[in-house]
Amino acid sequence: MKILLDPRMITAKHADALRVAFPAVVFTEDPADAEGVDAVFCHPSFAVSAKLDRYPDLAWVQIMMAGYDTADVAYLLARRLAVTNMRDIFHISIAEDVFAKILVMNRAVRHDLEAMGSGKWEPIRHLPEIHGSTVGIVGAGSIGAAIATRMKAFGAKVVGYRRKNAPVDGFDKIVTGRDGLFELMSESDIVIVALPLKKETVGRIGRAELSVMKPDALFINVGRGETVDQDALVEILRAGSIRGAGLDVMTPEPLPPDHPLWKLQNVFITPHNASSSPFVWPRIRAVLHENIRRRLAGEPLLNEIDD
Repeated sequence: MKILLDPRMITAKHADALRVAFPAVVFTEDPADAEGVDAVFCHPSFAVSAKLDRYPDLAWVQIMMAGYDTADVAYLLARRLAVTNMRDIFHISIAEDVFAKILVMNRAVRHDLEAMGSGKWEPIRHLPEIHGSTVGIVGAGSIGAAIATRMKAFGAKVVGYRRKNAPVDGFDKIVTGRDGLFELMSESDIVIVALPLKKETVGRIGRAELSVMKPDALFINVGRGETVDQDALVEILRAGSIRGAGLDVMTPEPLPPDHPLWKLQNVFITPHNASSSPFVWPRIRAVLHENIRRRLAGEPLLNEIDD
């Protein structure tokens, strides 16, 4: 087996570790070294015909991220390639990041930091709690489920939205369809979007959905910026129609310095960094090792994509 490693996703140190773990496998970081390449481990944007047509022996593409909206999946499947991604790798750190955003807003952290800077003792009374609230999670995949499980420890009621009406661990209730989405948006004290970016999820949370939220509700997005009508969100936040928003994803990224979201006092922004963790690479490494082992043994791969 010969595997092309995308240097943007796999450092020289980690590439050398793969060589040690699998001495019978040839690893290359040179895209021009095309002869005999039958697997590519890459950023999703590399998984397109313009990049992969040069590899006639290619049989497997391992996308090194959970999201693959910049990959040409139709092309990959038309070539009958095995396509895998890094599902269930980033859910732990992203779930924890959601709580950071909620608590920054609920506990008036911005106010307290500003008061500290000027040496002022200015307590704010009657701050919201997560306990007893209804939390709606749009997207009940591994990230949504990780958030839901942790929400239960806070004593919240958790409602999830997904395509199929089937139970998911950690959720008290699952809703589906347009009516279900409006029900979730209107009844939740905290709305959390954890959707992947696909054709059917672009603009899923639009002006109509945002407009039915409670006036004291929080809106959190850790999925993809394009799944939300951002202009409508800005208008609703400016008008004070909801309490605030915590955003790790926006459109475009990086968010331009003059974008109105930066100036809103009821918004907390992080730079698409919710997955940051020193424990991510060990999880990625475990998937790579297992999938290389499985490929060599002729066994089904982990995290195969078929859509």
